[in-house]
Amino acid sequence: MIIRKWPSIMGDVRGLYFENSIHPPAGHLIQAGMATPGRRNDWWDVRDLRSFPYYNFSIILESGAGFYRDENGYSCQLSFGNFILIPPGLKQYYGPGKDEYWSELCVSFNGALFKTLQRYKIIHKTLPVWHVGQSSLWIERLQPLLAAPRPTSHAGIIREAAAFLALLLEILENASPASGGEVSSDWFENACVMLTVDLSQKVDLQQIARNLGMSYHTFRTYFAQRAGRSPIEYRNVQRIKTACHFLKSTTAPCRDIAFRMGYATEQRFSADFKQKMGMPPSEYRKQAIHDETHSI
Repeated sequence: MIIRKWPSIMGDVRGLYFENSIHPPAGHLIQAGMATPGRRNDWWDVRDLRSFPYYNFSIILESGAGFYRDENGYSCQLSFGNFILIPPGLKQYYGPGKDEYWSELCVSFNGALFKTLQRYKIIHKTLPVWHVGQSSLWIERLQPLLAAPRPTSHAGIIREAAAFLALLLEILENASPASGGEVSSDWFENACVMLTVDLSQKVDLQQIARNLGMSYHTFRTYFAQRAGRSPIEYRNVQRIKTACHFLKSTTAPCRDIAFRMGYATEQRFSADFKQKMGMPPSEYRKQAIHDETHSI
């Protein structure tokens, strides 16, 4: 199955749409499947990057949340509205953080049709993560294509690949690259990435300082001078900003958002949110829905 098997995340709770055994060089879908909601209960090793020998497309379902990181130093948070588009050979990791739920619809594919997209840099290793509005509509359009009866001829498999390619191009036309961090010559930018790459995990400031080649005291002092706040304060602000995004763009319960932001309890999250935003998370969500409705 193409949906990667992370130990102790979801066990074998998977839904495989298909696995094609015929691979015409012109273009073919290899496999497709869906991971139903499950929670990871351990930490992941940041060195555990892996690559695929084919193109891989994954769109995050509403119950999914996690992060992405690759060999180029690019990293970002993942949630409903994001999809990942990876060319063959790119070493990367994406998935849930500790205590995060994860759910995705995933397709692997290969062949000359898709290599053309890479040749024209429509698929590119520097653009692995995208954001698209109205994700549910695209998922609804993908599922019938993937659940259709399997073609048995070369022509049928190529036609299926061409139909997927057309839909993928349509998705890309309505998407924008997700903002993320990249390895930079500026230690401060790298520090910001390391502080926020996975908000669900505990952060080790001592280790970040060592990665930057500084003592902890020097790192904390210099960071406060650049950011106007301590590393922990900066991280906490980013947690609330990300929580605002989840509250506005998903229907995830506040309890789940609290865990995704690394809070042990919903009560602590609600108190911190109210202190910084002037209202509890539930009221912020209602206000955001009201404002969006009236703007329409």
